[in-house]
Amino acid sequence: MTTYEIIRSTHGLIGVLALATFWIAGLSRKGSPLHKLAGKAYLVTMAAILATTLPMAIIILARGVKVAPFLFYLIVITATACWISWRAIRDKRDYRAYTGRTYQALALLNLAGGAWILALGVAQGQLVYGVFSLIGLYGGYDMLRSVRRPPSDPRWWLREHFRGMIGNGIATHIAFLAIGLPRLLPQLAGSTLQTLAWLLPLAIALGGAFPFAIRTGTGRDGSLGADLGLIYALNTIGAIAASLAAGFIIIPALGLHGSLQAL
Repeated sequence: MTTYEIIRSTHGLIGVLALATFWIAGLSRKGSPLHKLAGKAYLVTMAAILATTLPMAIIILARGVKVAPFLFYLIVITATACWISWRAIRDKRDYRAYTGRTYQALALLNLAGGAWILALGVAQGQLVYGVFSLIGLYGGYDMLRSVRRPPSDPRWWLREHFRGMIGNGIATHIAFLAIGLPRLLPQLAGSTLQTLAWLLPLAIALGGAFPFAIRTGTGRDGSLGADLGLIYALNTIGAIAASLAAGFIIIPALGLHGSLQAL
C-alpha cells in the first residue's frame, strides 16, 4: 500500500468512530457522564480526522488535482466547528476568553477561505463551491460580529456549542455518505448518492437549527423582536431565492439530471 492509501484507510476507520461517538453523544441525556465522555471522544476523533485529512490534501495538491483547495477549505471550516464546540463549554463563564485571538484568527480564515472558494467556484463553474463558500463567508462575518457584540443571554455558550456541533455533524455525515458508504456498499455508488451525500446532511442540520435558533432566541431581552425577525427573514429569503434559482435558472439551463450532477 502507498502512503496515501494507508492514510486514507486510517482516515476511514477514524471516521466510523467519529460517526458512532457523535450519535452516542447526541442521543444521550445532555450533561450526563455518558454525554460528556462521548462528546470528548468525538472531538478527539475529529481532531484525528483533521490530522489525516491534511497530509491527504497535500498529496492531492502535489498531484495537481483541482479539488485540493476545496479540501483545505473544508479543513478550515471543520477545525473551526471543532474549536467552537470545545471552547464554548470550556469558556462558558468567560466570553472574552472565548472570543480571543484564536477565535478572531479562525473568523478571518473562514472569511478568506470562503472568498477563495467562491472565486474558484465561479472560475471553474463549480456550483457546490459557491454553496459551501457561504459557510465560511457568513460564519467568519458572524464570528467577527460576535466579538463586537457580547451576548446578553447567559446561555450563549449553549448556542455556540450547538452551532459547532451542527458543523461537525455535517462534516461527519458528508464524509461517511460520500466516501465511506460507497466503499462499504459499491452498488450504491453513483451521482445520485454523491448529490445526497453533500446536500442531505446540510439540509437536515439547517432544518433542525432553525427551530433551535427560535427557541434559544427567546432567552434574550430587548433585542428579541429584532433577532427573531432577522432569523425569519433570512430563512424566508433563502427559501425564496433557492426556489427561484432552481425553478427558473438551474433546471432550465442544465435540466433535472444535469442539475443533480452539477450539485
